[in-house]
Amino acid sequence: MPKRKWSALVGGRSHEVQVHWSRWTNSGHLAVDGSVVEAWGPSLFGPTKHFQIEGQPAILQPTFTGFDLFVGGKKVRRR
Repeated sequence: MPKRKWSALVGGRSHEVQVHWSRWTNSGHLAVDGSVVEAWGPSLFGPTKHFQIEGQPAILQPTFTGFDLFVGGKKVRRR
């Protein structure tokens, strides 16, 4: 199961964001600081997920090769 990991700085604190998903079914889950905040089942394309980190809006957006993470409107670089 592929995994992507980011470290997002919000409110002066670093938060670890991880996504695990199946390339065959596109099912997976999203975790922030080790706690699963969202899970999804099989779909044709990976879903776009909207969530918050310490009150800041965050978006997990599917791409051709995985996912991109945006926090507060800015793209977060993967580790």
